[in-house]
Amino acid sequence: MFSDKIRELMIERDISLTDLAELSGVPFETLRNIYYRKVKDPKVSTAFQLASALEVTVEYLLKDMSTTEEEAENSEGQEGIEEELLENYRECGNHGKAIIRLVARLECKAARKERLNLRKMKHRIPCFIPVGRIGDGIDYNSCTVEDEYTMIKKVYLAIEITNNNFAPAYCKGDRILLENRFPELGECAVFTDGMKAYFRYFKMEGEMYCLKCLNGRGKDMLLRRMDEVDCLGTCISVIRK
Repeated sequence: MFSDKIRELMIERDISLTDLAELSGVPFETLRNIYYRKVKDPKVSTAFQLASALEVTVEYLLKDMSTTEEEAENSEGQEGIEEELLENYRECGNHGKAIIRLVARLECKAARKERLNLRKMKHRIPCFIPVGRIGDGIDYNSCTVEDEYTMIKKVYLAIEITNNNFAPAYCKGDRILLENRFPELGECAVFTDGMKAYFRYFKMEGEMYCLKCLNGRGKDMLLRRMDEVDCLGTCISVIRK
């Protein structure tokens, strides 16, 4: 199945759903549905994005696993495969055992190198974590700061959501990744009035700019001039723990 191949490739490359979402550009929720087999027939465009990120062909991801050997491996499960390998190893002579050990060492070395290269692709950014009770705005002067890592090079800052005030757009535990630029119309960004930071959609209301609340429970902000607020950054991705 498509989802099984995605799982196997993620394990081989030691990457998480969040990492794969960043690498491929496929939405996190879509990936999670694929991972947990809720999507059996993904869009071709999604398959292309995942194939590119995982460095395999689209044909490999979409091709049915129809051979007897592959079906047997899938039915036995990982534990059965390992037991079979161990039994085969014990039955080998000294030369055969030496070959198996050599191949295993080479494969382990290659896997470790690949994981190390993947980690090097990430860069460190500061993540603001609000302290205390959070209402509509975040008092970023009272935030603690932790390191976060991402593969998206244009991200310069993250903010952790510590409650569900911004649901359904963002939920508790999400870390919002910001690019250092002003948003285009329709994009979500973090704006500040010098005291607090606000998550808002940047939109137009008639002839005025509007910073629209994400969940409808906060207060929309109408701007006569663009210099009434500063933009801390535009939300371009999210890390879900």
